Amino acid sequence: MRSTRDVAKPRGVNASVRPQMIAEYKFRYDEAYVVEALKHYRRQHHSRRWLWFLKLVGYLGLGALVAVGIYAKSIPLTTIFVFFIALLAVGPHLDYWWVRRQLRKSPSFHSEVLVRFTEDHYYGQDANGHGELLWRAFVKGFRFRDGILLFTSPQQFHWLPDSGISVGSASAASSLLLTKVTKYYGAEQNAPEDALKQRASER
Repeated sequence: MRSTRDVAKPRGVNASVRPQMIAEYKFRYDEAYVVEALKHYRRQHHSRRWLWFLKLVGYLGLGALVAVGIYAKSIPLTTIFVFFIALLAVGPHLDYWWVRRQLRKSPSFHSEVLVRFTEDHYYGQDANGHGELLWRAFVKGFRFRDGILLFTSPQQFHWLPDSGISVGSASAASSLLLTKVTKYYGAEQNAPEDALKQRASER
């Protein structure tokens, strides 16, 4: 049930008239959704390229140490460095495993989620409750090829996949956000990397 705050009260119009819904999303809050949300969060993060660079340096350094261990015919030393290379390779997958494990403890796990965009509000609902936010509560957003990532703080974000759109369209949702969220990087950008370049140029 929508709260009374959802009800629009335009001048000269009956107060029972509701604001126009621009877009509606329906999706399941499950492991696949959370992993995709985390992947998109990492893709927009400004330190992503540095992390890839450091990871490459780590591979090269450990690879050189493995070669030294083999040359020295030291099986224990070689095994240790190979282990660290493997750990570096599977690191992100360990994160996803941990996220899945924690998600199963959430009361919202596997629940259906409903999100609606109107001119004035972001409305969200799941099996445990509902709530709405004014658009000014969102500090930034990114348009990806397959969805939208919205932030209420640097660590609090909402992933809205295009596959979950049940009313409206991705372009309509993005057009609304361009007018409502000050730092929304979308519509004219084709990839989050373009948005990162634009954000860097604004500093």
